Amino acid sequence: MRTLCVQLQRNRARGLSTLAVTQLMVRIAERLNYVRQFSWDRGRDRGPYINYCFRSRSPARVWAAVKGKAFGASRFGPLLRRSTIVTCEGSRGWDNYLLLHHFNGKVQLDQLHGV
Repeated sequence: MRTLCVQLQRNRARGLSTLAVTQLMVRIAERLNYVRQFSWDRGRDRGPYINYCFRSRSPARVWAAVKGKAFGASRFGPLLRRSTIVTCEGSRGWDNYLLLHHFNGKVQLDQLHGV
């Protein structure tokens, strides 16, 4: 199993309801039968953030669902795309994680295969 993590950087999401985002991420996790565990936590390392973590044998399918249901949402999808980083554990856990999305469109991204 691998973990896919969506990090919402709250200082980049002015006007975005973190409650609404959390409710959406919970709904996504509940509706995907291949998500084995879901959690979220808050931090303040370089500014306030919330990590939404999905544990699954099919992280590529989770990523496809998050892209479609959250990032593609007309209500706040554009704000999410401008305020999040998405990572996934690699073959050696977090030692070789994959960067799947970054709010800075110039950052080089990795591919997650196996959808």
